[in-house]
Amino acid sequence: MIRERFVKLLPLIVVVLTAIYLLFSVWQNRIVLQKPHIAGLVALNIVIIVQIINEKAGYYLTLFMLALGTLSAIAFTPTIFTFYIGLFSLDLFCLPVLLIFLVIHRRLVADIFREPKK
Repeated sequence: MIRERFVKLLPLIVVVLTAIYLLFSVWQNRIVLQKPHIAGLVALNIVIIVQIINEKAGYYLTLFMLALGTLSAIAFTPTIFTFYIGLFSLDLFCLPVLLIFLVIHRRLVADIFREPKK
């Protein structure tokens, strides 16, 4: 049970560890926080609080947070690595974490697109 819960929380744990590294880099005056960093840290705090209160809602918010991170709206790393596909800017850190989340929570993601039962 503990191992299964750890695997489900793995993408969130990776983001938390990266955010800790971000704050450590700021503390050592290596970088200055920009708006995407601040938005990412606020979103991460909200996701952690919701994850503690309601597990399933926390997974949905984690998915939303990783999607925003992949689209470069929020950032968790000290340097923001992005590449462009057409009009979209994709973050090279959040994209693999989002893919890992989608593999781990494939049933949750499938439930989003299912038709509600009448």
